[in-house]
Amino acid sequence: MKKTIILFLALFFSIGKLSAQSAYATFAALQHDGKLTSFTGIDALKEAVEAAEDGDVITLSSGLFNGDCKITKAITLRGAGMTGPDATKLTGPGRLDVSITGAEDKTLVIEGIDTGIYGITCNLDVKSLGQLIVRKCFVAEFFQIQGVDNIIISNCKIRELSVNGWSSLNCYNSVVCCSGFGGYGSAVFKNCIVGSGPMATYEDCVCFSMTSWWAGCSVTNTIYALELGEEVSTSPLHKNVSYTNGLASIFDWNQDSYLFDVDAMRSFDYKTKSDVAPSIGIYAGQFPFSPKLDLPTIKSINVSTQTDADGKLGIDVEIEN
Repeated sequence: MKKTIILFLALFFSIGKLSAQSAYATFAALQHDGKLTSFTGIDALKEAVEAAEDGDVITLSSGLFNGDCKITKAITLRGAGMTGPDATKLTGPGRLDVSITGAEDKTLVIEGIDTGIYGITCNLDVKSLGQLIVRKCFVAEFFQIQGVDNIIISNCKIRELSVNGWSSLNCYNSVVCCSGFGGYGSAVFKNCIVGSGPMATYEDCVCFSMTSWWAGCSVTNTIYALELGEEVSTSPLHKNVSYTNGLASIFDWNQDSYLFDVDAMRSFDYKTKSDVAPSIGIYAGQFPFSPKLDLPTIKSINVSTQTDADGKLGIDVEIEN
């Protein structure tokens, strides 16, 4: 179902959230060329993505969307949040598939979304996208990221991250359970919790389960949680690294199997013990996480089913700040 709304909607072009309290369970708004086009229902995301062009913005309401679709343009895809009752959540039999070519100087942004149990796959050619930004998202599996000169991840929970070939990654204020980085890539993690991480640079992090490559990583101001039988590293690449016996000595967890089960990872939260690791994870550090939007929010939206005498559709929009 698709309606083109021709109104004075400039106010809404930077809105960061559409609420599930709208007239429809799920709602996608496509901002293109000074016009706002609305799509409703479970396939609203797919329909909006198919209609989008480079530089367009798609804003999703909270609720459940079919995420089995392919992104072929450098767009901004903005959801209502990654956790809680107002989250934007993707479902379906496949992944959110990013396949972009000819966008070496363009940026793809994905934010405020729970990508469901299937996650995101980026099947990109070498240097086919200038920049990839993922923020305030839960991603169960983030695979085959390649062909991006600059990947920026911030304030995310990622269960499994795989980056390969000709790419560079900067990850801030995130929790990454398992990650790998191969080919001609490079990775920098700052203010993150990282498990089974790649050969990379770590600054102000908590790291664990890196037995095979920990000594080769460049590490500064970081806490490493030793596993049973694991020894303290004497690598000259490690500066101001503190070692502790297991993660339980750093955090109080709020559930068991905290990083490996998808549902547990989605709801993963923690609190530090005393003043240990005070600037680690999505709630602190360089980019502190705040679920509060700085922009106006569409609380409800209703579109008339009949045109007026001038052939225009009426629309009633309620805004809350």
